[in-house]
Amino acid sequence: MRIIQGRIIPEQQVLSWFSNYARHLDLEVRYQLASAYTSCGYFTTFGNVYPLAQAAVETNHFTTEQFTVNRNPALNGNYAFDTYSAGVVAHMAHLAAYVYIDDGLDSFTKSFVRLSPAISQMQKSSLRGSARDWEDFQDRWNSEPSYVKQIHYVAQTILG
Repeated sequence: MRIIQGRIIPEQQVLSWFSNYARHLDLEVRYQLASAYTSCGYFTTFGNVYPLAQAAVETNHFTTEQFTVNRNPALNGNYAFDTYSAGVVAHMAHLAAYVYIDDGLDSFTKSFVRLSPAISQMQKSSLRGSARDWEDFQDRWNSEPSYVKQIHYVAQTILG
């Protein structure tokens, strides 16, 4: 499944999914996440379904300390954010760094990619621009054999 030109669904459908699969989250948190993934999904062209599914897998449906304390939906490491929306922006910027190299990018997208807190490590390890499909994350983002299958499964639950 391609990352670019990903599926985007209405924010209300995302909120409905949260009501079924992450009802432990406060309503305000659900709104922040739904809004941030939808907005970022439009301008990155990644959509909101797969990035949200990845975050759900990374945080065990938003129950890990990484998420609840650090407001970090998907980045490995001890990155902490002031708001859940800021965590989503960092997640999407990090995805963009995996997908894009700077050559040919407009200035907005170049600036957006730089919002990934791990951008310098990615550049040092030559991971910039190394992912085109979600399957490319199997060994880069997470080495668990079922990682991408889990993302696909959660994406299907989000789609209904």
